Amino acid sequence: MYSLKQMEKQQVGLRIPTYLVKKIDELTSDYDINRSAFITEVIQSFIKEQKEKIFYEGLEQAIKEMKMMMEGELPKATLKDLITELRNEN
Repeated sequence: MYSLKQMEKQQVGLRIPTYLVKKIDELTSDYDINRSAFITEVIQSFIKEQKEKIFYEGLEQAIKEMKMMMEGELPKATLKDLITELRNEN
C-alpha cells in the first residue's frame, strides 16, 4: 500500500495524438471516468504487466539453469554458492 505522501497527485504534461485522445474520451464517457483516472489506470496496468513479465522471464531462466544442473550440463550449486552469487550482484 502507498503512503498518503506517495498518493499525492503531480501534474504531468503529455502530448498524445488526437486520435488517441478521441478514443480515450469515448471510453471515459462509457465508463463515467475522467481522462486522468483512465490514464493512471492504464499506466498502473502496464507497469504490473511489465513486472510480471520480468518475473516470469527470470523464473524461466532459473528453471532452465536448474534443468541444466540436473542433466550435468552445469555444475550443481550449493545454497552457499547461491547466496554468494546474490551478494555479488548487489
